[in-house]
Order: sequence, then C-alpha cells, then structure tokens
Amino acid sequence: MILLLAAIVPGLLWDEGPQTAPVLEKAGIREIATTGDASAWSGTRIRAVAVDGASLVKADAPGVDYQASRGGATGDPWVDSNLWRESRERARTFVYEVSGPAVPLAVAEAYASGARSYFRLKQADLGAFQATLRFLHEVDAGPMEPRANFGLVDDGSPEMDEIMNLLARRNLLFEPVKSAADWNGVVVKAGSAEFPKELAAEPFKFAAAVRDRIGDDKRLVRVYGSTTTIARLYGTTEHSRLHLIQYGRGVVRGMRIRVMGSYPRVLIASLGQRVTIAEDVVSEGGFTEFTIPEFRTYAIVDLDASPQGRVASVRAEKNFALTADPDAPQWRGAPAVSISTGPFANSLPFGTTLVRSRWTADSLYLLYVCPYASLSLKPNPATDRETPQLWEWDVAEAFIGADFENIAQYREYQVSPQSEWVDLDIDVVNPKPNGGMGWNSGFEVKARIDAAKKVWYGEMRIPLQSIAAKQWRAGDRARLGLFRITGAAGEQRLVSWQPPFRRNFHVPEAFGVLELTQ
Repeated sequence: MILLLAAIVPGLLWDEGPQTAPVLEKAGIREIATTGDASAWSGTRIRAVAVDGASLVKADAPGVDYQASRGGATGDPWVDSNLWRESRERARTFVYEVSGPAVPLAVAEAYASGARSYFRLKQADLGAFQATLRFLHEVDAGPMEPRANFGLVDDGSPEMDEIMNLLARRNLLFEPVKSAADWNGVVVKAGSAEFPKELAAEPFKFAAAVRDRIGDDKRLVRVYGSTTTIARLYGTTEHSRLHLIQYGRGVVRGMRIRVMGSYPRVLIASLGQRVTIAEDVVSEGGFTEFTIPEFRTYAIVDLDASPQGRVASVRAEKNFALTADPDAPQWRGAPAVSISTGPFANSLPFGTTLVRSRWTADSLYLLYVCPYASLSLKPNPATDRETPQLWEWDVAEAFIGADFENIAQYREYQVSPQSEWVDLDIDVVNPKPNGGMGWNSGFEVKARIDAAKKVWYGEMRIPLQSIAAKQWRAGDRARLGLFRITGAAGEQRLVSWQPPFRRNFHVPEAFGVLELTQ
C-alpha cells in the first residue's frame, strides 16, 4: 500500500541561546528546534520546540563531484544526494549541516524527499534558508502520493544502498518496499532470477538491467540535457507534481523533460525566478514533453490534465447600467463559468462562484455571483476612491492581459461586496511603484449583498482601452485570471478559476483565455 506523503517543510535547528532572538526575527524566522531547554525561549517572540539530538540522522552535504582527474565506468559527474536514503527511511528525522550555496539545494532536497529534516546553520546562512522556506510555503500543496515505475525490494544490504543511490541518480523512479506483495506492478528484487546477486554487486550493470526491464517508452519521467538533475514525482494522472533538483554548480539551459501522461497545463515554479514559462510543450502519444529555458537549483512543475479554461464574452448592442443583478435582462442567457476550487484545485466548503461576461464596442462587463460562509468587510467603506489593500477583505478579482508574449504584464481589477474598488497596473518581473496603484483604468463597479441567501454580487464595467489601446473586435482574445478572496484574516479562503498551484494569484502562466464573441 502506498501512503500519501506530506511534503514537510524543513525546520531550523538552532544551537545558540535566546539572546539571538533578534537575529532570528530579522531573518523572518519565528520557529526553531533546539536540543537544549526550549522553555528558555519563552520570554521571546520565537517559538522553540525541543528535539532529541541523538535521534537525528546526519545527512551528507549535497552537491556534485565532477571527477575531473578520475576515470571509471561513466564520465558523468558524481551526484552526492540524500534523496534515496530519505525516501527509504521516511520515518527518520535528518539533520543537515551546510553553508553557502548548499543551503537552498539541501532544503529543496529535504522537502522533495518527504522526510522530516532540520538544518543546523550559521547566522550568515539564515537569509538563504528563510528565502527558500518562503518559496516552499507558497507552493506547498499538502500530502501527495509518490509515483514510481517499480517497487524495489529493500533487503537492507550494503549493496542495496548503492543500488538505490544509482537508481535515483538515473531517474529510474522506484518506491522502496519490504516484499513483492507490497507493490502492485513491476517489482525489482536483488537475488531473484531476473536480477541475480552477482548483478547486484555491480550497481551500474544493475541499473542498466532495471532500465531495460522498465523500458524507456514506459518511464514516468525522463530528463534530457542535464546529468546532474534528479527528479521526484508525486500525485495522480489528473494532477502530478514533479520536483527537479539541480545538483550542479552552473545554470542548465534548454533542459527537456518528458513525463508520462497528457497535461495541457504545465506550470513551473522555480526557486529564485519570478516567471518561468514551459517552452515547446507537446502532448501526444500518452506523453507530455516541454523545455525549461533556464534552470538553476530547484523547480516544482505542476502537470494538470485539465484543459486551459476559456470564458466567452457575448456581444451586447450597447452599454448598460450596472445592477449587480444576474436576473437583469442584459445578463439573461449570458454563459457562465463555474469556480468551485482553490489555488491547488482543492474543493471549498461553500457554493460555486459564477462569472458571466458581456462586451460592447468600448467596454467589458463581468458579473460575479459569490456564495459565502461568512463575509469579512472593511469598516467605513469608501466607494468614491480606490481602496488600498482591498484584498485583505472579501473581494472578487479579474486579472486581464492582452499581450500573449510578455505575459508578466497585465491589469488587475477588484470589487468588494460593499462596492469598494481598486485597479492596478501589474508587472510581475519588474514591479511598478506602489504595486501599480498609480494607474487609473476608469472602470466602474457595483455590488450588493443578499444576506438571506448568503450570496453577494459584484459587477464591473472595464474600459477595453484600459486593457490594450486598440480597436477590439469579435474574435479578439486576452489572458484572464478570475479569483476571489473570502473570510476573515487568518481564515481566508482563496478561490481560483484556473488553479496556479501556489498561494499566490500572480502566476500569469496559469491564466485562462477570454474571447470576445458575437
């Protein structure tokens, strides 16, 4: 039986005393583990938990030995990785002692393995550690099932250590099992007739035999253009999450990935990079291939079998007054898109949000129908001017961009249940001053709350010229994101039409398409 694995965000193991609390706070760290007296930290704003240092398993520093002066069975660099061991011993807790560039690499490795781990660091490395944790917290999707091509019977022998290490480095995805009965599918067992003991004594030949047994045409993942990248795959055929860890020192350019399954949506979150767009995506013959143009240390690739969403905006003969009423004549018969999921395609504990659209020669209209469990409303609402940080309360949002090449640039429009509004000029790669709030679209909003039905309605009229200065016609398309935020601070729920698989709506590569129709 294969269990769902929680991707566990690594923790900081801190040997210094409570007097260093200001140093930790400055780095953005609010929780540590300590092998000392955790209660000594009670007078600080740092939460400390005690761990048994003797129970921790020391992990090796990850990286690459390029073996420039040595010959051998292969000319490939030697990857020093703990992935095989952490996947094998997920019940254990590991501790890393690393510094410098090895910090984000080691944090990525520990997270991708699914094993619990701590990091014993120096003060100089706290910034890199916390920056990596911020990335992980944004993308953390919760428990997912590991995916593998075969079950590998673990006999606990020293030979098995090296076999697992080499199989992991070759991206031959396996799941350690105690016996053949624990795996439904291909089973590899050292000492069997197919994989005799003498073969196990030669790991390179053993790995080659396993590869032949699986067949390259049936491998879940293949990596082209890098011999220092190791992959881990989780999820299902509907949504898979691919972890890619680059152990080498340099940047890998043009790395090609092949994954079993048909995935129209390929979304890449790269550590340290604002936007990474999958290039040359091809989905055919039961496989999806794509290129990562530039890859440094760590990337998480979400593979979604759902097609890219489309909103059809139906032409109206003339502009009309805003009513926030779905039963108004102008909205009857307008097609609606249904939104019932959060940013990780997770189900939500309230009804389905509906969004309809119409357009005229100069305007785009959007109507939101928003069921809610409870509303979070800003006190003393102002409707005659924009409201900064409106997203801290209940709000409906539309992100619209007309440029399909420079997708990092788009416009953001928001309406609250109290008819508050804000519009922003967004550039994800080169953010504008004050988040683009100095821009004014001239859009209009109207909202109303039906407390008896626990639904609120929000309507926007957006000048088409604010999206792009051109003559808009039937058949024109734009990139579109539709979102909601609902609930009190600390309990907010995020609603997303096209899941970005991050705790962040500003993922333009995840947007769907708006099409103007007759």
